[in-house]
Parts: sequence; C-alpha cells; structure tokens
Amino acid sequence: MGRDSRQNAQNTLRDAEMHLRASLRPNGTIDEDDWDYPDKEKAALHIWAKERNLILPPSFKMPPESKSREHDVIYDEESGLWLKYTKPNAAGYAVEWDTQGNPYMVSAFPIEYFQRLRLQNELFGDNIQLKGLWCDLNGGWRIVTTQPHVKGTQPTSDELVHAFVALGFEKLPWTGIGYEHSLAFWKDGYDVWDVRPANVVLAIGSNLPLPFDVIIRSVP
Repeated sequence: MGRDSRQNAQNTLRDAEMHLRASLRPNGTIDEDDWDYPDKEKAALHIWAKERNLILPPSFKMPPESKSREHDVIYDEESGLWLKYTKPNAAGYAVEWDTQGNPYMVSAFPIEYFQRLRLQNELFGDNIQLKGLWCDLNGGWRIVTTQPHVKGTQPTSDELVHAFVALGFEKLPWTGIGYEHSLAFWKDGYDVWDVRPANVVLAIGSNLPLPFDVIIRSVP
C-alpha cells in the first residue's frame, strides 16, 4: 500500500474519532453516568457515516459467524485483504482500571475502537481502513474494516516477550487480559494488551512483532 493510502486511512479513522469526541463532555472524556451516551454516540456515528457515504448497502457480503469474541472475518485472496466485521452492535473491547489499580476488559465504545485502529496503524505500520457501517440481515449494525494479510511465523509466548522487549517495550505484570495467558506491554505512553500467538506473527527474517488484533490504548 502506498503512503497516500495509509494517510487517507489514518485521516478517516481520526475524523471518525474526532467527530465522536465532539459528542462527549467538554474535556473529551466519556461520561459513564450519562445513561444515554451510547445512544448519542451511535446516532452521531451514523450521521458521520451517512455524510461521508460510508453506509454500506444491505447486499454487502455477509461474513460467516465465528467463535471470535470481537470480529467475524472474510479473506479476499485476490486483494490480500481481510474484511473484518465487529460483532453486531458492538465495537470490540477496551481495557480499564479498577480502584485498586488492576486492569479489566470492558466493551468498547466506537470512539475507543477507532482510536485503537488508528494507533495500530501508527505504532506498527499497519494499514487498517474503514470500509463503512453495515446493517446485517438481523438488524445488527457492524463496523467494517479492511486489513492487509500479515505474513510471518507464529511465535511462542516467550518469543513474543523477546520480540517486544527488543523494540523497547516493557512487559507489564498482568496476564490473561483478553484470553488466558495473554500478555501486555507498555512503551512511550501506550499499553498493548491481548498479546498472544493468535494475535501476532513475527516478520520473516527480522523477527519483528507484527500484531494484527491486539488492544492498544493511550495512557493518560
């Protein structure tokens, strides 16, 4: 993918994120006490997508249902791209902290999902692009993205630790956030969660970690 394609992908994700942020409190944070915030954000997202012709037609490809908790996927061999659909009326997961300083997973808001994808592109050179919003045959709305197929070797957990530490990441002490034995890392104000062999490959030759389905958050 060319530089222009990557930049356009980032601009669209950032635009979606900024539009939704405008529907938050003045300081840009989610008000957890605002019981109707999810409906407000959903309405704002649909307005944004409609204005940018990002509402996909009903005839768009229906993905097979998978056991994954976040996405259903279709691989297009001709383009080498994965079509990734969030589960109906969902936006993946995020990581929060309890009052004792322990991390836990929560259902993410769309704004958090778009930020996660943008950071995936920025930190790891991915090219995730927003395809649009699609309403499936059962009436569930999904966020649809494309992502290039990542070639590499499947690592062990120990190899993942070595690869991330070699890039300057610090291994965090918590495991199991995402799936059992999932790892977590920190670097320069960013946490990377749900790091496990199913979500990361190692680049052939360099052994650089190439995550394709991790949870990334900016640390305040």
